[in-house]
Amino acid sequence: METIILGLTVTFGLYMAWNIGANDVANAMGTSVGSHALTFKKAILIAAIFEFCGAFLAGGNVTDTISGKILNAASIDILEASMMKGMLAALIGSALWIHVATFFGLPVSTSHSIIGGVIGFGLFVAGAGSIQWNQVGFIAASWVVSPIAGALLGAWAFIFIRNKILDTRTPLKNFVRWSPYMLFFIGLILFTSLFFKGLKNIHLELDFFQTLALSSSISLILSLASSRLLSRFIMKKIQNRDLLDGDQYGKQYQIIEETFKYLQIVTACFMAFAHGSNDVANATGPIVAIIARMDLITTTGSTLNSIILGLGALGIVVGLFTYGVKVIKTIGV
Repeated sequence: METIILGLTVTFGLYMAWNIGANDVANAMGTSVGSHALTFKKAILIAAIFEFCGAFLAGGNVTDTISGKILNAASIDILEASMMKGMLAALIGSALWIHVATFFGLPVSTSHSIIGGVIGFGLFVAGAGSIQWNQVGFIAASWVVSPIAGALLGAWAFIFIRNKILDTRTPLKNFVRWSPYMLFFIGLILFTSLFFKGLKNIHLELDFFQTLALSSSISLILSLASSRLLSRFIMKKIQNRDLLDGDQYGKQYQIIEETFKYLQIVTACFMAFAHGSNDVANATGPIVAIIARMDLITTTGSTLNSIILGLGALGIVVGLFTYGVKVIKTIGV
């Protein structure tokens, strides 16, 4: 019986990963396609690379949460078979739902789906006492905070760019002036989020202050180097320096928009990496939870986790290539 459950777990885990690639990756690349910074083919290729890297290198932390921190395993140890079947049921149910949503081009949360499935079977098998509600509350709070924080930061960024660059007498000159600060700020956020939880598979785990120091240093170096390259790029685009101070706003805006495309591509790459590191757990978490309760696996823990994360990452990439265009069109076009 355990062999059958193991086979079904791996099968539906890969199916879940495929659905994640088909649906959720649009969050990272939809806006880049919609703004015409990337074509569909280029967006899918870039997303595949960074989704795989994020899932394989940094996907372990969230996998640990889903596999062992939502349910109080001690309260249902006497029901090992039910635990394995329940995790499998949560995996199947959430994967089927996401497939239906993807068919209609609807962007849905794979995290909501799998966590809801795990909570549902926990309630059915062992009651409310089997759920670690503090952890669930923390996860649910992030679902509320994330869109609000995203909206506020997005609005602030747009207002800043409009007031400091676009709605000025010399937009191109101001763009060159403010670009190092924008690049540093973006780099600080991206690298801090990347390093803080650590890249478990390369054994990089830093505390907050180490993360902040490393992220600040890298961001400063990259912002200074990028600003010099940016200035050279802009000077090649203009025919004479009078354009920096003149009234040819149409040409200035055109150069600014073209340059912003590259910045958007960079942020999309980081978002794809972050998405892979976070959402691969929606497929691999139940697999880890089930295998942990079996004596069929003799591979060492770290090697096994790497194999599972690698399979999950591969499933995401295949889903993105074969079916990802539907939801990307919904978000980006």
